[in-house]
Formats: sequence, structure tokens, C-alpha cells
Amino acid sequence: MRWLDQINTRLLQRKSPVPRDVRGVNLPAAQRVALIYHAPNEQRFKAVKRLARQMQQDHGVQHVVRFTWVDAKPEHVPVWLAQKLDSKFICKQDVNLFGHPQGEAAPFVAEEFDLLINLDPALPLPLAHVVRDSAACMKVAIRQPLRNEDYDVLFEPREGESEADRWQRMLAFLSNTQLT
Repeated sequence: MRWLDQINTRLLQRKSPVPRDVRGVNLPAAQRVALIYHAPNEQRFKAVKRLARQMQQDHGVQHVVRFTWVDAKPEHVPVWLAQKLDSKFICKQDVNLFGHPQGEAAPFVAEEFDLLINLDPALPLPLAHVVRDSAACMKVAIRQPLRNEDYDVLFEPREGESEADRWQRMLAFLSNTQLT
């Protein structure tokens, strides 16, 4: 880890959670859901896209927005990751010296999603900032190495559990539990 990344991580750890309207929302009651994840390759991007489609079909969620980080300059962003209505990303150009994202991140964090689901066991620093700043009513994740205080529901990681199984466990909990 570069020394600047270490400093930015320490600065993020010292920040307090952002005040927001917190309320419990289960998946059947959610109208707008945000999925935040890291997409290092097209296979992972497509897996998250299938998960978003499953949430709409099986759980009746009207709108699922996917948000990711691309560790590249805008001219090197892969074609499959193009900005769309339900798929947003930030890249190196959108991150300032302190690791805090701007650009597409600003409207995303301002939007009051019913549910924000972090699909990764460890987010890159720019996405950790996005989660912290988000105005989502409820934030859910697998226990993180950084900034667990930003989440309302944390799932304990299970040894040997695949990514798909972890996502399905999260969806099962969110769809079968009354969270009011």
C-alpha cells in the first residue's frame, strides 16, 4: 500500500458517520436499492448485473442501481462498463488527493436509496467514502476491515463461502426479515 493510501485510510477511519434518516427496510418493501461493489473484470460485472435483475424479478424491487470503482483513467475504462441509467462508476480521475470521490459519486451519495448493499468483503478506499457519505436509509454489508460503523446490518463472513452463496444469504435475510 502506498504511503498516501495509508494516510488517506487513517483519515477516513477518523471521520464520524454521516447523519442520515435511518430506518429498517426489507427487500420486499424497498423501491430503490443500490449495489456497491468492485468490478475488476467483466465476469464480476455480469454477476452483479444478474443479481440486480434477480432482485427486480424475484423481490419486486422497482429500481436497482449498481455503483463501482474502476482503477483506471477514463480513456482506459472497458466498454462493458459504460455509464448507463442503472450502472454508474467512478475512476481515478474522479478521486481527489485524499481519496475522496467526486463526479458521479456526488449524485449517487445524495440519492436517498431505501437500501444500500455492499457486495464486497473489503471495499477500495473511494467506495468506502461513497458508503460513508451515502444518504441511504439502510446500509448492509459483510463485516469490513474498515468503517463498520457506517452499516446498519453486518453479516459475519463464513469460511469457504462462495461469493454467490454470500449474496444469496444476504438476500434471504433481507427478504425474510421484518426490519421496522
